[in-house]
Amino acid sequence: MIFFYSELDYLPFKLEGYDEQVVIDGRPAYIPGQSLLTDFKSPLRNDNILKVATPTCRVSRSACDNGSSPSIFFDFTTPNGLEVVSDSVMIVMIMLAMVGVSFELSRVLTTLLVKPMERMLGVLHKYASSILYQVLAANKVTIGEGHDDEDGQVETDLLEDLMRKLAHVAQLSTQLRMPQDLESLDREGKGVIMEMMHVQVAKKTVFDPSKLDSKLAEHRNSLERISHLPVAEDVINSWNLNVLDFGNDGFAELVMYMFFDSKVHINTRRFVTPATMRRFHDAVRSLYTDLPYHCYAHACDVLHTVYRTLHVVKSDRWLSDIDQFALLVAALCHDLGHMGRTNPFLMETRHELALLYNDSSPLENMHCAKLFEIASRTDLDIFELADERDRKKARKVCIA
Repeated sequence: MIFFYSELDYLPFKLEGYDEQVVIDGRPAYIPGQSLLTDFKSPLRNDNILKVATPTCRVSRSACDNGSSPSIFFDFTTPNGLEVVSDSVMIVMIMLAMVGVSFELSRVLTTLLVKPMERMLGVLHKYASSILYQVLAANKVTIGEGHDDEDGQVETDLLEDLMRKLAHVAQLSTQLRMPQDLESLDREGKGVIMEMMHVQVAKKTVFDPSKLDSKLAEHRNSLERISHLPVAEDVINSWNLNVLDFGNDGFAELVMYMFFDSKVHINTRRFVTPATMRRFHDAVRSLYTDLPYHCYAHACDVLHTVYRTLHVVKSDRWLSDIDQFALLVAALCHDLGHMGRTNPFLMETRHELALLYNDSSPLENMHCAKLFEIASRTDLDIFELADERDRKKARKVCIA
């Protein structure tokens, strides 16, 4: 037994129930056991002791006769020690791997996130400081230039002053050294200006008539005045315009002026010919009912308000031509077919529009649907000269 376990890293140190004097086939016999293990001591830790019980006895033993099983106790100190060492080495390797992964992750985050963020914040700080400086300088110049309430300043003057100041801030944020600075910025810096500051920086599209069809070329090259205004341009380009003073012909000329002849929207005339615009205008006017409020005069009033707002905030500097054109179209058609009832009324009465649009802004959906229903006719297509991309963008703006 000693020889058998000599080449193993574990060995028995105690036998329990293995009598050395046994009887085999009725004859007494001697089988050495515990006497061979006198030199082996019990392990200090119980965790290193493995007890193996014998289920059956082939020879007559007292332990078997008493109903218990003979057992061998093994000393597993060495195997358990090796296991502890291997577990420790594994833990150390895992920790080293985690440290390495942490360093690599930190390096990657620094490269992909922290450094670009620092550059982006630097760009923001630069432009914010510049804009703040300009705004403060402008305020010092304009202090005392406003009108007091005692001087009889009306709401329209207040509104125009407010819009002028907003336009000034917008101009500073979008035009202040923008082309020169963008050329010197990296991709992250340009991303800050174009995304985080909500600035659109695009080259102004230059239309070459030679590349257009004959109809568009003739229309684009012809910049003669389209409208014949019944009032002075200064009145239209202020908040003093009273649309209730206009007749039907006056409304038509007012609309044509804002779409074709105004300085801000001179470039939007490339999306539709004057003849088609007049037919579209007449179709739109015919769908407005004779209501006290949601009538065609109201539509023209809203159109003028949008036109003036775009003019005051200098929209041509930060909005594309198709965006401005679509906003004007949406303003003109925003109450098409209005019946003088509210959305809650239509939903409570289970009106066909509420059923059609599932109680989701039935009036607004109807107005927009009628707009594109009119534009679907070839002779009334207000987007007739726009390419497919501009058409999709215009539809998105009108729906919004």
